[in-house]
Amino acid sequence: MKAFISWSGSRELLIAKAVKEWLSAVVPEIRSFVSPDLPKGKPWFDALAHELNDAQIGFMCLAPPRVASDWQLIEAGAIWKAAMSGGLFPLCFGIRDTDVPEPLRAFQLTRFDKEDFRRLATDVATLACPTPSWTSERE
Repeated sequence: MKAFISWSGSRELLIAKAVKEWLSAVVPEIRSFVSPDLPKGKPWFDALAHELNDAQIGFMCLAPPRVASDWQLIEAGAIWKAAMSGGLFPLCFGIRDTDVPEPLRAFQLTRFDKEDFRRLATDVATLACPTPSWTSERE
């Protein structure tokens, strides 16, 4: 399963890279993409559009001061369209639910705390490999 991790700003990029590392440890069946992974020497927009189109799930790293940039909302729409059977997961770092724009709030926000990330991990593991989805090793 392929995942696209969206970010906007230097803080969110650090979060996106950490989320990618976390996903590879918890749900290794997911191959995550963050835009710095784009190959050099190719038109970035075409390569990014390809990654968005191939993603079955997406993660939106949302943090102050730019809770969700216009570009992230475009990426969210592309992921949602491509991943109708997958999911879109807004990840909130240091923001309130009400700070998140309405289109993203509809996707069950994940707060940066242990219990909410555990719930996220179990749901994502179930998407990536329905049986068995959550094991003590993943925990």
